Amino acid sequence: MVGLLAVTATASAAPPEQADWGTLTLEGDPVDAGFLDDGLVYATTAAGPAGTAETTCTTDTGDADLFLVSFPEEPGCLDAIDAPGTADGVQALATAERGDLALVALPGDTQLSGPNLVMYERSDENLTERWTETVDGRILAVEMDAEGQRGAVAVRTADGNHRLIVVSAGGDRQHEASLPGHPRDLGFSDSARFLAAGGNTTDDDRTVGWVNLYDLASENDEPVIERTIPRSRAGIVTSTALTDEGQLYVGLLDGTARLERQDGFSEVSVGTDPAHVDVDADGDVAFAAAGNTTARLASGQDRLEASWFATVNGTSQDAIVRPPHLFAVAETVDGFGPNGDRLWEMRAGPVVSFNATGLGAAIATEADEGGPSGTQTSVLEGRVLHREVSLEADAVTVSPGSIVRSNTTLANTGAAIVNVTPTATDQGLRVHTEPASLDLLPGTDTDTALVVDARPDAAAGQRSVPVDLQARPSADGNATLAVNVTSAPNVTVGLAGGEVADRTVTQGQTVTLRLDLKNRGNAETDVELDLQQTVDRNWAFRVQPDDTVRVPAGAATTARVAIDVPPGAENGTENRILVQGTSQDRVSSLQVNLTVNPFEVIRLRPDQISQEMAPGETRAYDVTVENLGSVDAVTDLSVRAIDSEGEPCVPTVWGLTLGASQVNVPSRGSQPVRVEITAPAEIPVPEVENGTAGCTDDAQRPRLRVELHGISQGGSEDRSLLFANADPNLAEEPETNDQPAPGLAVLAGVLTLTATASRGAKP
Repeated sequence: MVGLLAVTATASAAPPEQADWGTLTLEGDPVDAGFLDDGLVYATTAAGPAGTAETTCTTDTGDADLFLVSFPEEPGCLDAIDAPGTADGVQALATAERGDLALVALPGDTQLSGPNLVMYERSDENLTERWTETVDGRILAVEMDAEGQRGAVAVRTADGNHRLIVVSAGGDRQHEASLPGHPRDLGFSDSARFLAAGGNTTDDDRTVGWVNLYDLASENDEPVIERTIPRSRAGIVTSTALTDEGQLYVGLLDGTARLERQDGFSEVSVGTDPAHVDVDADGDVAFAAAGNTTARLASGQDRLEASWFATVNGTSQDAIVRPPHLFAVAETVDGFGPNGDRLWEMRAGPVVSFNATGLGAAIATEADEGGPSGTQTSVLEGRVLHREVSLEADAVTVSPGSIVRSNTTLANTGAAIVNVTPTATDQGLRVHTEPASLDLLPGTDTDTALVVDARPDAAAGQRSVPVDLQARPSADGNATLAVNVTSAPNVTVGLAGGEVADRTVTQGQTVTLRLDLKNRGNAETDVELDLQQTVDRNWAFRVQPDDTVRVPAGAATTARVAIDVPPGAENGTENRILVQGTSQDRVSSLQVNLTVNPFEVIRLRPDQISQEMAPGETRAYDVTVENLGSVDAVTDLSVRAIDSEGEPCVPTVWGLTLGASQVNVPSRGSQPVRVEITAPAEIPVPEVENGTAGCTDDAQRPRLRVELHGISQGGSEDRSLLFANADPNLAEEPETNDQPAPGLAVLAGVLTLTATASRGAKP
């Protein structure tokens, strides 16, 4: 069946294109504002007592100078707090616009007690203090990187000097450096590796500009770029911006913009009044100058060359770039598209802030006629851009355990920059794009690959899989993926637990292999087992219980293979056995290496002899040493007398002689050996009566037990101890048996000889 994959996704209900966010009235004079990943932090100088203005943002104490505002949803005050410190209000703040941290500088100098630097963290609908610090001096500038990894403050100390302090998100100081003069601006690169600082100082009673660039990945706190800019050349530094490659852009008081590099600089005249610059991660630069009615977008990779100009409504005060938008701040905040066309405008205020995607907010100040004299309220206004994304992909069919890529088009049909991460997981399927996350500019689309990864056990059949587009900011959309997964087993053949692939065998041995058959696929299947032999192809084998084994989907079963080693297999033969399991044209193999080892097996025949002897008689016992092994065996022989308990003893009144102490027995052959025993000359045995008879304990019917022991010098020793009862009545003694007793080993030979001396017997 052909699988169909068609995805079209639209973000959750988008607002009207270029919709206004709305207005929110807050108490106090506006100071600063900054975006978090989801929300806006707004600061004032000092709020009056509760109820002096129409505002929903108050604290338990009635004072509030720091507010958490919802954005871009319907505007509302989520939290209002009174920042710590002895002075009211906030000096400045900086936020991690792709995080949840805000670094707040409080007004103060060395005469004020308490902290003057606070790190706040958003938690749900509240701002909470993460840490506070008292910095020696007055904080003149504060900045955070976009992700919230680092913060930076520029400080004028009590002795009139200026310092730069870089802190981690946890409050640890990472870098400190002296600044050449009064700081006016700080700026991080997008990755937070580089930090720029600029301002003005006095040189020979003349005011000049300066700019420094710091590499925070270096342990050296010294700047990698350090410039002094005379007024005759450009002027005081008013703003800084930089890229992740360390390219530094500087806006100057006389309306000039510069690109600073370690090997020099280039500059362009913007106007006659202070210039402002901003740069994005791609190196596109926006710059504008007060007194002009234009804003410009330039490419600044090599030189500052303007690509287009835009006319603004009023005198230009600032320029911010968020590709492909340029936001110019004048009497109004104007948003321009990639070609310089005006997209929207809204009323400007004393504080303007934009997040990484171009969503903006402006703060306007109005007198509160209903409150006490001098009380101010701030009107917070914003802009929510239209957000919509879609994804279309070609049809695919995927097999279990495989990966399929489909040509895919991901489009941003809205007016805001979005980051999209399409993913899906369902019944063994995982869907994502390559790369996994993509940034999409407004009105653009990109061709990418949609990857459908099916696990071996992915459920077979056609179904709809939910796809989460995970667009940022707050444009998460959903789609469904129609995908057909083919039916396919996936069987692997392995050894069961405890089994080893390399083992030694002997001639004539039957080897049994226990197999595990695991079906990681999505369909039941029959597995046909077969053996391939790479060296000796004459070894017989049997599959138990049958050559074909059924294995359910996602389950495992066992089988056994018995392999017969031929009796004539040569020593040292290494036979590589390839066990193959075949299922629907898929083969899984397992190799087992069987090596024929030489072995020695010694047996003594007969295993028991009983005789009645006359006094003084000598009898010879012929014993055969058999080698049942596959190699010649040099065998050491020994005899010893043992008592009725099987313990060694000294045959004082008996004679005992071994014909040979060593014999060489060929494979599958035998060698004879003789043992001679001489009975006591006199019966009754007088030594028994006086206690010197050694092994003999019966004076009237003395008996002797003799053990013949054989051991191969090859090291394979097994003992078979067979004891015969020394019964004087030989007629009632049971017949001997060449076969070993049940449960006794046969890999060694021990012959027990029992001789009984009888008074009336003749030699």
